[in-house]
Amino acid sequence: MYDDQPLRCPYCGGIHLFHKKRGFSFRNAFIGNMFFGENGFLAGFLGYNRTEITCRDCGYTWEE
Repeated sequence: MYDDQPLRCPYCGGIHLFHKKRGFSFRNAFIGNMFFGENGFLAGFLGYNRTEITCRDCGYTWEE
């Protein structure tokens, strides 16, 4: 039932991983504001609440 195998990098197979949760993006909000006016800041929430994983062995990055 439970998978006891550690999460591995799909590129090199390494197990030394770093993960971070993505939040509000000021860059996306700024660009959205330029194109869509005062409500364009909502574009900063695109990609919100996704987890980004980086392999510390090879540097490969992917989202989950």
